[in-house]
Amino acid sequence: MSEYKLQVEDSIKYIDEEEYRNIWQNDPYKNLFTSWEYLSILEESNCIGQETGWAINFFTLQENAQIKTIAPCFLKFHSYGEYVFDWAWAEAFHRSGVKYYPKLLFASPFTPINGARLLGIRNTTEIDIFRCEIEKWCRENSLPTAHILFCHEKEISVFEKKEWLSRKTVQFHWKNMNYKSFDDFLSSLQQKKRKKIRSERKKISEKKIVCRVLNGDQIRLDHVEFLYRCYRKTYADHFSTPYLNKFFFNLLYYRLQHNLVISIAYTSDDRPIASSLAILENINGEKTLFGRYWGAIEDIPFLHFEVAYYSLIEWSILHRVKKFEGGAQGEHKLARGFEPVVSTSIHWICNEKYREAIKANLVNENVFMENYLGSLKARSAYISQRS
Repeated sequence: MSEYKLQVEDSIKYIDEEEYRNIWQNDPYKNLFTSWEYLSILEESNCIGQETGWAINFFTLQENAQIKTIAPCFLKFHSYGEYVFDWAWAEAFHRSGVKYYPKLLFASPFTPINGARLLGIRNTTEIDIFRCEIEKWCRENSLPTAHILFCHEKEISVFEKKEWLSRKTVQFHWKNMNYKSFDDFLSSLQQKKRKKIRSERKKISEKKIVCRVLNGDQIRLDHVEFLYRCYRKTYADHFSTPYLNKFFFNLLYYRLQHNLVISIAYTSDDRPIASSLAILENINGEKTLFGRYWGAIEDIPFLHFEVAYYSLIEWSILHRVKKFEGGAQGEHKLARGFEPVVSTSIHWICNEKYREAIKANLVNENVFMENYLGSLKARSAYISQRS
């Protein structure tokens, strides 16, 4: 009979790297943002850790003394950088004199991208064993809540049956329907949308601004340094503090250069004025592009759309990228060929009274999200309905 044991590590370094890589590699629902490389970069650059409010708390589940499952996990002392907003829940707990933080969070930091959160799980029985261990650990450590963000259906279907609450959000993804060119893509859009996109691109070209999309060894360190400059300015323009530092971007360049796709806008005198970062990954034989960050050092109308969307769509068509995930929020993406997609997170509330109150709220919220999704689909930019 199998014996299971939950182990908690406060650094990825305390998990055997080879074991981690093997488990991650063999999970069909993985993505780069839960990989050893990416999470190590976040930790080494001190973008995550106790001092940032993202205390590392990685869970491993051992079966007969052998690691079978790994789950990137954090003790969170705030709700920043999650893209699933639970500030109202925290405030309700606080008003009632009940602590909400720290909370247990299974996620890839600062990354609203769907994928497996319990890496290596093979079947529903193992998922349920892990669920029991999570709840037990929370109770033993007096944690009031646990959250699994942007998780996979294999996890959702098990947790929902055990009083975990599901919450829906909407993202916007672009799908490559084997387009031969950007004009071929435009031909699939409604006439009004085609005209709008052509007009926006024309206004950029009239200013003699050109976007160059770079990938892998085409990227130099100075490109990454300019990207970071733009990234910081985006946060400064919104009077906010960036989550990621220069060291993070440098490590990204040195260790994951082949996954980086950077679009940079240049003026006629070859001066860079804006850039965006995307991550390229081959998932189960299909290329996927994940849009991440953008910024500009000059405020020029429609430049955002060219650098963050159109140039990357054009590059995706050229390089046969199947899907370009535009990330969370942003209804403006709808008119530019992106389509709404539902993402789901699941939440455990220890206190039954609060769980029932949040459950009732989520019933209404999820109905609203379903209606919202329907309204977005009705406003599709495409001529014909797409699956």
